[in-house]
Amino acid sequence: MHKLASKVPNRLLRDDEFKKEFNACVWSDLVEPDEFEEEWNRLVKQHQLEDIDWFTTLYAYRKFWILAYFRDFPMGSMIRTTSISESENSFYKNFLKPRANIAEFYLNFNHAIEFQRNSRTTLDYHDATTIPILATTLPFEKHASRMCTDSMFKKIQEEIMEGNERYRVLGFLFGETVDTYKLGDSKRNAYVVRHQKTDDTYSCECKLFGRHGYLCSHEKNPG
Repeated sequence: MHKLASKVPNRLLRDDEFKKEFNACVWSDLVEPDEFEEEWNRLVKQHQLEDIDWFTTLYAYRKFWILAYFRDFPMGSMIRTTSISESENSFYKNFLKPRANIAEFYLNFNHAIEFQRNSRTTLDYHDATTIPILATTLPFEKHASRMCTDSMFKKIQEEIMEGNERYRVLGFLFGETVDTYKLGDSKRNAYVVRHQKTDDTYSCECKLFGRHGYLCSHEKNPG
């Protein structure tokens, strides 16, 4: 996506609306694949990009890089940075020297590993002794603060706050085994949350829990 500016015609380089729409299309993990394809084709046609091979190639390989095709794929353990290898390289460069002999490499490598272990111990101690500041009086926020690491709790807390501030119930349907809620936000986006009564579980069509392992702001709202 960093190449986008060099691939589009000059008339689109200063079109902020085009950039905004295109990024929203590519980076959204809340749409289904057919919705992505419809929006991509609309943008390509609207901005007359059909004859640019780069766009054609990207679309042909869409199942390998567009988030819409990974909605059912568990991604909770993945690092959301440029790459894991770049992160590791940056870390070890602080300890290793390019012209070190094998003995120096061994000693410096062990020092790097020991540094990682000490950092993890420090984080574990922080999680065990720090009491997070709660944003609401909701019982499950307090429960999450006790069960989750500090970084994971902050993500959950963001979802809780977003659910309180942005979402409201648009409608609901009570069934014998399943209750269905329709939620809307301030941007007119709508999401469907289902409550399975037989095992008292909730599921949202955004599938955040399945992908990243924590509840979304939509599941919080009807719950």
